[in-house]
Amino acid sequence: MTRNVAILGAAVLPVAKWQKPRDADLQVLEHETLAKVVIAAMADAGLDKSEISSLVFAQPRPYTQQKYFATFIANYLRLPCTGTVQEVLGNGMTAALAFEAAANDIRLGKSRVALALGINFESAIPAVEHMMNSMKATGDVDFHAPFGFTPISWYAMDAARYIHEFNSSREELASVSVKNRRHASLNPIGGGAGAEADRRTARPLRSAAARRRRCLSRGC
Repeated sequence: MTRNVAILGAAVLPVAKWQKPRDADLQVLEHETLAKVVIAAMADAGLDKSEISSLVFAQPRPYTQQKYFATFIANYLRLPCTGTVQEVLGNGMTAALAFEAAANDIRLGKSRVALALGINFESAIPAVEHMMNSMKATGDVDFHAPFGFTPISWYAMDAARYIHEFNSSREELASVSVKNRRHASLNPIGGGAGAEADRRTARPLRSAAARRRRCLSRGC
């Protein structure tokens, strides 16, 4: 693995509510949307699609309507790949693992150009289905206690433990949220907003150590 790897181009969609309810007359499908992103990324790189040899996807959510997503996209874009075509999953590290796998294909000589890509729609999924099919199944399925049913309660217990073990404080914890939201506000496609520390600590408690909007993820 001695080859050097460089990022030649990139494209993204703004964070937004792209997904439509299942009963909507007009659907926004993940593979159609992602294909446009791929075309934009290739234009940014100044490359032709015939040069792509490998595709590594962040595994799509279970709500994705098109199954066998990786192989379908390869055919949808008419990409006769000679390297890897796969989906990877690593919980919160999935995107990074997809990038690493794509880079490794180049390092190993399997491809000259590899795409690391992914798309995630869940904004129109009913909350109950999302909780039962995703949130509940990612914790210990045998227990709801002591940390509670939702991810924010898991994080809150972790936060309380961190504050205890490292003699920290809720104010110090709030400064992390302020920092993250400051970074998000500088991202033109992130949809984030800035925040001040006194506003963070003044918000109502969701659960011990975690206040409303302390977390940047969906539903917090």
